[in-house]
Amino acid sequence: MDTQLPPFGEDARRQILTSICENGDAAETDFLEIKGPLDLTKPEGFSKVAKFLLGVSNRKPQDAARNFGGYAVLVIGAQKDAVPGVPAGTEPHQLRDRIEKYLGQGFPQFMFERLPADQNDREVLFVLAPPPTAGQPVFPCWTSYQSEAKDRRTKEKNNLRDGAVYIRDGSSCCGS
Repeated sequence: MDTQLPPFGEDARRQILTSICENGDAAETDFLEIKGPLDLTKPEGFSKVAKFLLGVSNRKPQDAARNFGGYAVLVIGAQKDAVPGVPAGTEPHQLRDRIEKYLGQGFPQFMFERLPADQNDREVLFVLAPPPTAGQPVFPCWTSYQSEAKDRRTKEKNNLRDGAVYIRDGSSCCGS
């Protein structure tokens, strides 16, 4: 996967998808996050998108600039050896409406692209976050979310806390 240029266009998306299918979660970095099928109509699904966007928006610009021209990519509906996708038809404005309460006013615009999945009625979603810039404000989470996961570690990992600042570092996102 070529990370020297921004991740725009179908060829770039296909390279990313191929890397995910070959490497699974091992392909994750500070600029690439992988999620299998998520239900983007439920808070558990769209809160993960919000946490990713918050974390990558708060990276150091000089660190972010090393790959994809500073952009970060969340791929939803792909995993090692499979492209199960998510139901086709999710629109950017629908996703933005669902996560806006976590991101707050003035949050950078993200982009939304897609590729067909293994099944005709499904697609892989690519959420592209713009590069952070020097001097930009820190973007805290604006609303809490309590995961309904049964496993305590999963629950804590999926929670969002009002006022927390998430920073994606390596292949994880942590809050302060």
